[in-house]
Amino acid sequence: NILRINERGIREGLILKGLSRHDLLAASAASNWREAVEKLAHSCHVDMAHAEQTRRHAVILFDMVAKRFALGERERDLLEAAAILHDIGYFINYAKHHKHSYHLIRHATLFDFSPREKELIANLARYHRKSLPKSRHENYHRLSADDQALVMKLGGILRLADGLDRRRTQQVKTLTGRLGDILDLSLTGEGGLAVEVHGGVSKADLFERAFACPVHIAEMTGKVD
Repeated sequence: NILRINERGIREGLILKGLSRHDLLAASAASNWREAVEKLAHSCHVDMAHAEQTRRHAVILFDMVAKRFALGERERDLLEAAAILHDIGYFINYAKHHKHSYHLIRHATLFDFSPREKELIANLARYHRKSLPKSRHENYHRLSADDQALVMKLGGILRLADGLDRRRTQQVKTLTGRLGDILDLSLTGEGGLAVEVHGGVSKADLFERAFACPVHIAEMTGKVD
């Protein structure tokens, strides 16, 4: 018999233990969910400028689709929390950081979020890059059908929002759009935004599947105020 040890899992476990020992996964002193989430993000040295840009884009996109797809304020909260925390896995390693983000969020104590909601936030972060949700993924498979559908929708929004800051330099200054048979998005910013347009297009896959709605992204030319 051969005993196989997952070194990456051991490292992640040791980091989780260390974070807990120093109260970095706890948020008992937080007065609201946003404070708890931001405390955790800062503890793990998240790039807050990118996190905030992603959150801002995600909220704009959410508001475009919320009414048609019956998404409410609590779903908005879950999306915002995931946007702030989606890259938290960098604290462990860049490689597969989306998976590390899932585990860090799942083991964190986040004020005002139920265990179910925390699991949803962790799943949203898990799917901000790389693979789309699959039934063979244990973290996705154990969700209810309704929660799987919610992860698809909110995860699609987060994934697209993240792509719109592809260079992580907050080049996009305004994001506007109209939801019809397609989601037609317009970007403005300083300098060329070809990278951001490409980033959004390349990460629109989950959104298009979840909402059955193609995404079109274009840069609007002209001076930004």
